[in-house]
Amino acid sequence: MATKIKRKDSWLIQVSVPDGKGGYTRKSSTYRPPPGSTPTQASRGAERHMIEFEDKCRGLFSYNDNMTLDDLHSWYMSDIAPNRLKPQSQDVSAYYYNYYIRPLIGRLKLKHITPIALDSAFSQMRANERPSIFYKLKDIKALPRC
Repeated sequence: MATKIKRKDSWLIQVSVPDGKGGYTRKSSTYRPPPGSTPTQASRGAERHMIEFEDKCRGLFSYNDNMTLDDLHSWYMSDIAPNRLKPQSQDVSAYYYNYYIRPLIGRLKLKHITPIALDSAFSQMRANERPSIFYKLKDIKALPRC
């Protein structure tokens, strides 16, 4: 939980974050409103700064609403997945994303991905069932004679 404390011309933002050992670590930041802002504008700015600082301390990030799902997926696979997934899991995740999800909603911006869009994509996947994968045999002599 974050708190904000009014000082003379600034706001003190404090966040208590679990340290993993059963205790908490307190982190703090100072917000100084831009010159000429009204007290209400300063308070709202401090509120926004408090939310952003708390998310940052907890390891959350705010994403750009205008980025596409493809952009988010490529960022995840390059920055996050190598630290969290085994190489084989990365390959499988990339395959399923590219084969099933990308053709349906990969180009949508994150702000346009709604429950309705996801329901529509899942309905299309169910209707098409699992796509068939065909293999071409290059050497017919490799097959045993029956």
